[in-house]
Amino acid sequence: MAEIEELVIVATQDHALSDHLTLHLLLCTDTPTVRHAIETRLRAMLRVLPDMVYADRQAIRSLQFSNGSRKPQHFLDRRAHADEASR
Repeated sequence: MAEIEELVIVATQDHALSDHLTLHLLLCTDTPTVRHAIETRLRAMLRVLPDMVYADRQAIRSLQFSNGSRKPQHFLDRRAHADEASR
């Protein structure tokens, strides 16, 4: 979507069989109209609306480089995996 400048998707686990997505967005122009348009499009495409956090550039960058990577990460998997859950 042209209105989104940067995006980080964070996956967490609510319950044993349920994943939760949070979208961290940096918008080109942050207005209520743009936010509504993005939410409407996502709801139509996904059939659900994930949690959305409208963030500034510094917050997005801190998420993208949170694991010490040299390259920006756009998907952060913070779910408990089966091998970790059994410990």
